[in-house]
Formats: sequence, C-alpha cells, structure tokens
Amino acid sequence: MSQKFLLDIDPIRFFLGFLAVGLALGFLRYFDQWVYFPLFPNILDSATMAFIGVFLLWDVLKKVRANARKDETTKT
Repeated sequence: MSQKFLLDIDPIRFFLGFLAVGLALGFLRYFDQWVYFPLFPNILDSATMAFIGVFLLWDVLKKVRANARKDETTKT
C-alpha cells in the first residue's frame, strides 16, 4: 500500500500544503517584533497559511484513502 499511497498523491496540492505550512512556521522568527502586513497582522497571516496547508494536506490524504478503499472493494 505504501507505493500505491505515494502514487496517488497529487503532487501540486501536496507541495502547496507543505509550502503553506513552511511559510507559516517561517514567520515564528518575527513574532517578537512588529511586522507590518497590508491589512492583517502577522499572526493572522500565519494562521491562515497554516490552515490552508492543513486543508490541502487533508484533501490529498482524503483522496488517497478513497482510492485505497475503492481498490480494496474491487479486489474482493
């Protein structure tokens, strides 16, 4: 199943998910300083990027699980 798991991952969504989480974690070094963003404070930007990343990763894993279940039902 591990090879099938890797083949079913949508590489673009997977990359975007990890990119958003990585960017959000990168802002940790600025939390003790004032950083000005247009319209939103830095913690809200970071939380939004982390939410997007988690959502994208969840979407990828949900599709992989659905494909794995479909494969299991067709084998039996």
